[in-house]
Amino acid sequence: MALIDFIAILPFYLLFFIKIDLQALRTLRALRLLRIIKINRYTTALKTITQVFKNKANQLISSMVVVGLLMIIASVLMYNFESEAQPDKFSNAFDSLWWAMSALTTVGYGDVYPITVAGKILGIVIAIIGIGMVAVPTGIITAGFSEVLHNKKYKSPNISSEPNEDEKDEKKYCPYCGHRIDD
Repeated sequence: MALIDFIAILPFYLLFFIKIDLQALRTLRALRLLRIIKINRYTTALKTITQVFKNKANQLISSMVVVGLLMIIASVLMYNFESEAQPDKFSNAFDSLWWAMSALTTVGYGDVYPITVAGKILGIVIAIIGIGMVAVPTGIITAGFSEVLHNKKYKSPNISSEPNEDEKDEKKYCPYCGHRIDD
């Protein structure tokens, strides 16, 4: 089981047994890269994550498009409200895009902030909308994980398909292995 780790640390211990030039031994440090093979243990989790993002790609992309449009609209509006009051901070719409990004993601660095009444009201609206916009992709991904795990539960090798109406009682299946429990 620890063969990969043994090969990865072997060059360090060779110095104690074999007296060779250290420069040549340094090339054997590349064997440490073999530890990457151990990532294979986590491939089922990575496959699940990849499957969720593939299944929900359209919804995630559409939510990101909405966020992008909202950022552009917010930056243009903020530029119109604040450019006269703060020409150094809001000199063009691209400078206000920085404010829109920090306000919409609810980070709010505080380096650029509105001082006019209309700008402050827009800031409040964008911050509230930002809370919801952050929650939308989170909900999409959570629903995707729920669907994938539900499908894996009912499509495991022990269960050929999703149970029919009279078999839907979960007490009839073991929650750990998926085998049918006979009364």
